[in-house]
Amino acid sequence: TDTSDTAMSNPLCWITNAFDRSPSELLWVPKNAKWGSLNGQLLNLSYGYGKIFVVPHETIGEQRQGGMCELPLEKFPTGIMRGRFHPGDGQLYGCGMFAWAGTQRQAGGFYRIRKTKQPANSAHRNQLAFPSMTVTPVADPTVGNLATPVNSSYFSKAFLNALPAYRPALSPNRRGLEIGMAHGFFLYGPFTVCGPMRLTDYATTAGLLATIGLVSILTICMSIYGSAGNGPNVQPPDATIDNPPADLFTKAGWAEFASGFWLGGCGGAAFAWFLTGTALVAPLVDIAGGVWSVG
Repeated sequence: TDTSDTAMSNPLCWITNAFDRSPSELLWVPKNAKWGSLNGQLLNLSYGYGKIFVVPHETIGEQRQGGMCELPLEKFPTGIMRGRFHPGDGQLYGCGMFAWAGTQRQAGGFYRIRKTKQPANSAHRNQLAFPSMTVTPVADPTVGNLATPVNSSYFSKAFLNALPAYRPALSPNRRGLEIGMAHGFFLYGPFTVCGPMRLTDYATTAGLLATIGLVSILTICMSIYGSAGNGPNVQPPDATIDNPPADLFTKAGWAEFASGFWLGGCGGAAFAWFLTGTALVAPLVDIAGGVWSVG
């Protein structure tokens, strides 16, 4: 006999003591019983809590899995030990008792459980195909083009396809302009607040010039990338971006993108520089620069 953990058969479902304890018997509802939609279902009788549960289940591959749902009945005054369906009236008859470690402590009892016209409001058909996380190839799996619950979700696709790099009906120059403006605007802050001249009267001007310098370097790098060899690599459609802009991934399109990026970057930096000179933002810049300089 193999007593290792790996040799153990998995249970149909796991339950806690708070849900049920000391189950006494599993019982099939006959298909010709008078229990309506519960005919043919599996029941679990509880000695510990004096309850009856329906056990919906299914088989996935070679593994059975299921759950338990309490029938909407008041707790019996005893634990339920055994039950049988009468072949004549098609109803369930059960006997119960209390002897040890149960919550229902009447000495004994005999019960009939019958179907009424009231709705049972209980699960009896199992569809336990929990949402699975699947990873499937979009095209060639060897290039990592895989669809996952993250990159193929509605939110991810809507968000990324709305960015200027992928938004439809934009020229390469317009794409570069929008992307450059964002870079220039947000790069200005670190150069101004954290730069070596942050505590001088020239902090804002130094931040503007440093940002324009970095944007110019990035533009030169993009121009070199677009003009070298056969030009920029063409991005294939993937799980997130269904229709990459084809006109961007050409030498001419990339050149327009780079020029738009430089213009937008300089404009974004200039706009940030203008804001830091206003009465509302200038004190905040001074506070940030002073905090960064402590110690």
